[in-house]
Amino acid sequence: MPAPHRHQGNGTLLPGAGTSVPGRTSDNCVEPVQTVAGRTHCLIEHNHERNIQKLVKLKRYGSNPILSADSARDWEANHVSNSAAVVKDGKVHLFYRAEGRDTRNSSQAWFVSRIGHAVSSDGFTIDCRYPEPALDILGEELPFTDGVEDPRIVEIDGVYHMVYCTTSVYPERLAWATSKDLITFDKHGILMPDYSQRTAGLLPERIDGEYVLFHRILPHLWISRSRDMKEWHSSQVLVHSRQGHWTESKMGIGATPIKTEQA
Repeated sequence: MPAPHRHQGNGTLLPGAGTSVPGRTSDNCVEPVQTVAGRTHCLIEHNHERNIQKLVKLKRYGSNPILSADSARDWEANHVSNSAAVVKDGKVHLFYRAEGRDTRNSSQAWFVSRIGHAVSSDGFTIDCRYPEPALDILGEELPFTDGVEDPRIVEIDGVYHMVYCTTSVYPERLAWATSKDLITFDKHGILMPDYSQRTAGLLPERIDGEYVLFHRILPHLWISRSRDMKEWHSSQVLVHSRQGHWTESKMGIGATPIKTEQA
């Protein structure tokens, strides 16, 4: 597979996409009503040793799930999963994949996905949850979009950048949105439009003035760089999948990278 050099995305604000969902304000985040269908699990660190030669050991939080589907809201009545997290003003903001009751055009076996938004003071207990999606399927560059999902979000130079997957009757693509307040998101269209891919996220700071993107072009995990999020260069495989191994089918980024004191 050729390296994805210099992909041109439009990078412009899409019509009607300035406010991701009408009515979303910082004041309408409400206390959650927990149900049992669909779960987002929380993992807490078990080994605090800063030894880069060792894998961090995790154990499941004893009070899982921390977030469940809400049967009272059609857009997130079936499942919640695959949450991104970012800290703002001392609070953890979760942006999660939410699937509702409506089915996708591309497959009646799948429900339409949107990106929900919940807030926690400690990362475990949900303090409030927004009644509208943070991102809906409207205003996407990919024609006939019937899902926006699996986000990863970072703050760079005072701007929050969300990279997520869009699904359609066409092959899935990566998309990009930005926000200054985590309430209103501006959609900027497709990243690397020549490639069908998902499972991507940005490094939470620029390197030599460039954005660094981790992304999956099946079956490997790739890394690419860009000064403007439009044209990408220096693309290369970062981690190969391995035949006969549990990584054989696909390799993805997992969680957003976290900067530590050690390189």
